[in-house]
Amino acid sequence: MDDSQRKKVDFYMNLLIAYFLILTMIISLLDFKSSFENYIMLTILMIVGIISYYFNITISLVATLIIDFIYGTYSLYQNIFLGKSLDYKLYLWFILIPITAIITSLVSKNILLLQEKLKKLEAENEELIMINPLTGDRNMKSFNNEIPIYLSMNKRYNIPITIMMVKFKYGDRLKNIVGQDYYNNILIIVSQLLSDSLRVEDRNYILNDDTFVYILLSDKEGAKVVEKRLKEKIKNMDMKNNKFKKNIHLEVQIGLYTYNGKLDKPLELLKAAEKELEYDV
Repeated sequence: MDDSQRKKVDFYMNLLIAYFLILTMIISLLDFKSSFENYIMLTILMIVGIISYYFNITISLVATLIIDFIYGTYSLYQNIFLGKSLDYKLYLWFILIPITAIITSLVSKNILLLQEKLKKLEAENEELIMINPLTGDRNMKSFNNEIPIYLSMNKRYNIPITIMMVKFKYGDRLKNIVGQDYYNNILIIVSQLLSDSLRVEDRNYILNDDTFVYILLSDKEGAKVVEKRLKEKIKNMDMKNNKFKKNIHLEVQIGLYTYNGKLDKPLELLKAAEKELEYDV
């Protein structure tokens, strides 16, 4: 993040604090409580400050000009028709209100700029993240980057490649029953169990919060063996939830697509594996 922008925010915040400190001293020293008119103008000043914070400096200055015009006209009317002399405090309000508008607008503007840079930085970091923070599995950005390497290995060395998709049955319903926190624990347990069942050369990814994807260096028959082993392990998992006083039975669907050279795009491979889920009932 740009450090200069943070320093600008700090500077204008300190300036705003110092300004209101000076304003408080002026109110105390000049005995503003002697006139109810001063309370009204102080209230208007605070309203202008609020408007200036939520709107840009142009709108706040226009509002200031309108207020100064109305107050000046009112004071001139009192002077001409009522014979009331113009008080020096009149000129003081003419100065304080626009100063309040400018400083508050600058604080707001620089805070917004800092927030925009923070959002941009978070978006850039999101693009670079290749690991799911919950399970530690690679995410789909990583899959998109790595699958071309495996397809190239298949074409060059004739190494069989199988895409295996593991999807929770009734994942949304399960999440609603046990809650997000316990569901996250299920994801972590299943991810670890599935990863332990694979070989070092295989790759594991998480597509979303109920679907895992694996790249297996094996043909259809070898992938079937892995599928059978995974289902057996999931069936024997102990996921007793003390809240419900019973064991939660997790069911999964597994789809296998063995690469045959016809599909090359990551999304097409995922769709082919997802289609195979329909046959696992």
